[in-house]
Amino acid sequence: CDGTGHQGYKKDPISYKDTKLYFRGLNSTLAKLNSIDKNFKVFSVATDIIITGQSAGGLATFVWSEHIASRAPKGAYVWSVPDSGIFLDELNFNTKTFTYRQLFQNFMSISNEEVDPPNTECVISNPSAKWKCMFAQYNHNFINIPLFPIQSLYDSWSLPNILGIGCGNGGSLANCNQSQLEYINEYRLNTTFYLKEITHSSDKNGCWAPACSDHVYSV
Repeated sequence: CDGTGHQGYKKDPISYKDTKLYFRGLNSTLAKLNSIDKNFKVFSVATDIIITGQSAGGLATFVWSEHIASRAPKGAYVWSVPDSGIFLDELNFNTKTFTYRQLFQNFMSISNEEVDPPNTECVISNPSAKWKCMFAQYNHNFINIPLFPIQSLYDSWSLPNILGIGCGNGGSLANCNQSQLEYINEYRLNTTFYLKEITHSSDKNGCWAPACSDHVYSV
């Protein structure tokens, strides 16, 4: 609920408009995992584990998959199935800046001042750009279990919030002008590129990527 992608930790709260804000995403996620293990013995007896989540939970699926896999019983089959968790590091159509990247850099300067993102291998490979470990296009290279992302090629959340293009109301692009459509199509091509990277990196990987302007499917 602190907006930092189910990770991050800051010991002391910060004050904003006379309100104390706490950043404890790491603690919350570890507590949930420990509770699941305590009640269901997942990390001692499970033979099959599927890691999944939707939207921000899809992002967290990419972020936490390696940690969860490392705790799985020896010989267990572990799959990562993020739903709508690919949010690309792309230029905003209007500002021509990486506004979404800047958002991650800003919140990580607070929430990750004391801890790194959970995927250690990604952090080691990006010591001066740890924010990359919060983007699927960069961190999927450091996930060593089978990956099966579910992802719209025209993600309806990403169009207004990353690209800054708000013409895709109700899942239709009919109100978009030519320059907007070209920009949206470039985003589709880039999404396809990273999905191909994932599927081609291992014969155990796959994806489901409908060409619908939608967001979240596994409900």
